[in-house]
Amino acid sequence: MFARRLTGKYCSQHNLLWLASLQEWLPFSAERLLHTFGDSMCVRESVCPRCVATAKAVFQMQYRHFYQSSVPVQMPQLQ
Repeated sequence: MFARRLTGKYCSQHNLLWLASLQEWLPFSAERLLHTFGDSMCVRESVCPRCVATAKAVFQMQYRHFYQSSVPVQMPQLQ
């Protein structure tokens, strides 16, 4: 019997794991990831939707002249 090695995306900044089967980002700490999957899970660092939203908000705040709109930019709440 062969051992199956899973690969996945993981955002260590926000502790989110992308599960392709669910098509969803789920909260997963590094310790829980190791405890649940052990060495059978190989993750690579990836950008999650929170990272994208934060980067976009910071960019819009720094370069307001590119985004002339009546709607103010709100920074996303980080948890």
